[in-house]
Amino acid sequence: MMQKMATNSSRLILIKLKLLIQSRRIALSLLVFSCFFALIPACANAKSPSEIAASFTIQELINSANPGDTILVPNGTHYEHVVVNKSINLIGAGWNKTVIDGSGVGDVIKVTANNTIVSGFTIQNAGYSGIRVYNCSYGNFTLNSIRESNYGIKIDDSYFNIIAQNNLTQNNVPIALRQSDSNLIKGNLLYHNFGQAVSTYNSRDNIIENNDIGDNPAHGVYLENCKNSTVASNKVTYVCFGIWIHLSQNCTVKANKVASTGPWGIITTQSNSTLVRSNILFDNEIAMQISLGNDNTIIENNITGNKLGIYIDHSPSNILKDNVIAESWPHGSFGVAGSALRDFMNNVDTSNTVDGKPIYYWVNRHDCEVPADAGYLALVNCSNIIASDLNMSDNYQGVMLAFSNHVLLKNLNLSTNFTGLWIVNSNNNTVHACTLKNNVNGIYMKNSSYNTFIHNNFIGEWLLDISENVNFWDNGYPSGGNYWSDYSGSDNNSDGIGDIPKTINTLNRDNYPFKGAIYTFKAGEWNGTTYHVQIISNSTISGFGFDPDEGARIRFNVSELFGSAGFCRVVIPKQLLWALNDQWMITIGDQQIQPTITSSADSTYLYFTYSQHSGTILIEGTGAIAEFPILSALLFMLSTVLGVTLVRYLIRRTRSFSNSSFLETARQPC
Repeated sequence: MMQKMATNSSRLILIKLKLLIQSRRIALSLLVFSCFFALIPACANAKSPSEIAASFTIQELINSANPGDTILVPNGTHYEHVVVNKSINLIGAGWNKTVIDGSGVGDVIKVTANNTIVSGFTIQNAGYSGIRVYNCSYGNFTLNSIRESNYGIKIDDSYFNIIAQNNLTQNNVPIALRQSDSNLIKGNLLYHNFGQAVSTYNSRDNIIENNDIGDNPAHGVYLENCKNSTVASNKVTYVCFGIWIHLSQNCTVKANKVASTGPWGIITTQSNSTLVRSNILFDNEIAMQISLGNDNTIIENNITGNKLGIYIDHSPSNILKDNVIAESWPHGSFGVAGSALRDFMNNVDTSNTVDGKPIYYWVNRHDCEVPADAGYLALVNCSNIIASDLNMSDNYQGVMLAFSNHVLLKNLNLSTNFTGLWIVNSNNNTVHACTLKNNVNGIYMKNSSYNTFIHNNFIGEWLLDISENVNFWDNGYPSGGNYWSDYSGSDNNSDGIGDIPKTINTLNRDNYPFKGAIYTFKAGEWNGTTYHVQIISNSTISGFGFDPDEGARIRFNVSELFGSAGFCRVVIPKQLLWALNDQWMITIGDQQIQPTITSSADSTYLYFTYSQHSGTILIEGTGAIAEFPILSALLFMLSTVLGVTLVRYLIRRTRSFSNSSFLETARQPC
């Protein structure tokens, strides 16, 4: 990569040096031009510029010139088609002073000679090209205004030409290169054109820099089948495709400002080894897409306020570092898609951030837990990974699993992503107590089997694209399945679970869908065990509290009732809180509630209804976990006392035995 950058820099320096030399030639020609016309009035027999123009056409002046001559074309509008077939400097009086009009036919100026300068003209109404450069090199085409032509400047089979500081407007294609290498396109203003602003085909080693491109319905810069070309420091705004690199190798896209495009700001398709560096992209549909290519490097880009930040599609072996992605909506900050394992094998480290949080893109990781600061999570060919208590929002995928197994996703908030959970070729994973809310797609799952989804909230999920593979969506009765905001089944037996299954497809269904949203609260940790209380309700639940030192009770608030009557299904671990003989007392305000009670081996299920739209619910039992530590302490103290007494007794016996043995031994002769 460093060698490539050094080569590009050396080439750029050489071309810029040539531009400086030729610019001085143009300036000198313009100086001579102005002096020539200043001296005309002093000559009694001199003809005025208009008389010169009337006497000779531009083509006649060219035909009579010698190689190396400078032809100064005076003011006026010239209706001509000019062929420059020798190395001359063709200089006009300046934009909107010297006009060459092609009357809608052919090429206005056709250049077929090396070392030619064309500068200082307005060129308009070409049927084909304003300036066409064919099979020649070392030309300099600067300070022209070209408009209302099919091609503004067209370079064919030509090398080492400079196209700089031109104003091109209302052309179909302002600048086009075909099979032309080592050209410099710099400092041009390209606005209000109709097609690709800068279009390059089958060319290499070209530099396109510092151009201002805007208000084109097609591409800003388009490279196809190009090599070792650089697109740098351009401003590209209000175009359909900002910068598109297609079927190209070893190109560089750096330090460009690309904004207000649709659908793409910067896109590479079927291109390899592209360096995309230090670009600023904002207010684009898709800021950056890498599609069907490999070995590209995307570093130090600032991508803010786009509908989609970076999207990598079926493209392996890319390197992403130090990219800042923020405020991407509605399609998210970052995402990767593919079908084969190799499509996902990219090097994306945590120096990349989404909304200030690092991207965790893990490949071939095993037996790990995801850090709590993750902003995006992708697991590729991973196993035995735990991800818990994370908030993953505003991404193309909230969480992506590709070819990964035995992953536990627990208590994740996956909201406002394009796809909440994206699973491909991944088996035997568990998604537990997660909330997927207001994503464009809830779950996308393909070629994945035996994954378990229990106690999750699927809220406002319009589409679940689940392939025809066997997966599990409930934990039996009474534990239940998931909450689906679009489920409309009845609950005639009053247990908070729908009477009919939620069918996803023929091989996937939730047999015990909940009738209300699921809330899971951490009650506390005792003796190394963390206890949670689960509440299913059609009210909004808040203010959960449990303190065993205050008594054997829990409390929480209900509000925003969704329905004519409220209900709660409260699942309490038996070791946390219990009631002897099921003597539970439940109240909301002054109203006492009689629950329906169901038990499993380790939990108590309390189901009850209420008519108030808001209030505090208090559930009281007869015992709480705090009694266990007290009883354990008493038992420990008793066992300690007994142990000390026994040890003292044994010590006395041992000393007595030792003294007796010593006396008997002492009485024996030596």
